[in-house]
Amino acid sequence: MCAIAALISKKYAISTKQMNAMNRIMAHRGPDATGTYISNNKRIGLGSDRLSLVDLTASGNQPMTKFNRTIVFNGEIYNFKEINTELQNKGYIFTSQSDTETILTAFQEWGIYCINKFNGAFAFVLHDHNTDDIYIVRDRIGEKPLYYMDTDAYFIVASEIKAFLTMPGIRLEPDIDTIKSNFIFHFFADKESSYFKNIR
Repeated sequence: MCAIAALISKKYAISTKQMNAMNRIMAHRGPDATGTYISNNKRIGLGSDRLSLVDLTASGNQPMTKFNRTIVFNGEIYNFKEINTELQNKGYIFTSQSDTETILTAFQEWGIYCINKFNGAFAFVLHDHNTDDIYIVRDRIGEKPLYYMDTDAYFIVASEIKAFLTMPGIRLEPDIDTIKSNFIFHFFADKESSYFKNIR
């Protein structure tokens, strides 16, 4: 299952304590390992709670860094072995059996267009240290949960809405129109909406 979280700060330095709080509230999703990453400028934080499925060793733990990029990843790339073989034929070396490493290596070869290679259910946040770009990605169907919220101070991403409550000043307000629409028509009229205002 796994859980991922990300904070992108517009004003304040991000602390490990903040990321640990987001991880802790989602720990039931990933009991096998937990980890955090804070960028050198303390403006980007990533968190992960891992449920080990593909690579059961510590070499698959997250956040994972390779080629000067760091990722947190929830899900599974079903065709990762085939992609690894293609990349190995290009000279790349893998140090784990994790599909997380496949994403980072594929990104090195094909950039963000690597997602066109992936067959799976996935959500990930990748920080490219080389350019300071952030990529927030989910699979085409949206099977893996990925919620986000944009505030004056932070852009927040998490696998579960309750992780937003660990941030000071965040209050959840029900979006009554969305709730009504879903109960009446059994679908979200706005595909990015949630049951709470300002959480997409």
